[in-house]
Amino acid sequence: MPYVWHSTHATANGATRGRPGIARRPLTAEQAEGLFERRLDERGCSWEHEPDLGIAKRPDHRVEVDGRVVVCEVKAFTAARAFDSTIGSSSRAEVLKPIRNDIKKAAAQLRPLAGRG
Repeated sequence: MPYVWHSTHATANGATRGRPGIARRPLTAEQAEGLFERRLDERGCSWEHEPDLGIAKRPDHRVEVDGRVVVCEVKAFTAARAFDSTIGSSSRAEVLKPIRNDIKKAAAQLRPLAGRG
């Protein structure tokens, strides 16, 4: 199930804290992008979805923040194993390996933009 980084999380007694945590509801890639776009709008950022920047693969977003331009890839990760309560354990590296691989693939997609300022 995909999960997304969220600005609040629930504690064991059901209360929420105003710090980052993992949202427990499954999200699709489209929903994750929608959340990202809403967050950009809330912060007053100008952005463009899948801009043509003259490279083979279009990045998910081009965002302007305080006069600076950044290019972003938005991913929804499957993190169920990290929160699974099954008997036994996995190392942190093993649990996070699929997420690291997805990030490396997205970084490779953006590599042609390196050095453009």
